Amino acid sequence: MTKKQAVELYATIKDFRSGAMSKEGLIEYILLRLKLKKVYDEFEAARIEISEQTRTDSIDEWNMAFTPIMEQWLSEEMEPLETAVLSQSDFIEMVTKNDILGIIVDTLYPILVK
Repeated sequence: MTKKQAVELYATIKDFRSGAMSKEGLIEYILLRLKLKKVYDEFEAARIEISEQTRTDSIDEWNMAFTPIMEQWLSEEMEPLETAVLSQSDFIEMVTKNDILGIIVDTLYPILVK
């Protein structure tokens, strides 16, 4: 998994409520969220640092300097992270509790379900 994938996954699920998941599912889900949040926080710190280090008076020049560095950071592979932590019933609980759009359900299902 790349850092970009982890950041995107966290950004997608960060506001979800767990619903009535099983105890095991809830534990695994919260631990996954914490690992993803750590990468998300690293992303925010990297974004700020890269932004400060590449800042110029010209927005176009700044963007041209910032973008390749940020893209390289996001494309880095991270240590393996098991994201398939939910049972089908726990995933359904999460979907039901959050009224998640079908396209998002279709995307998250193969990532989060064991």
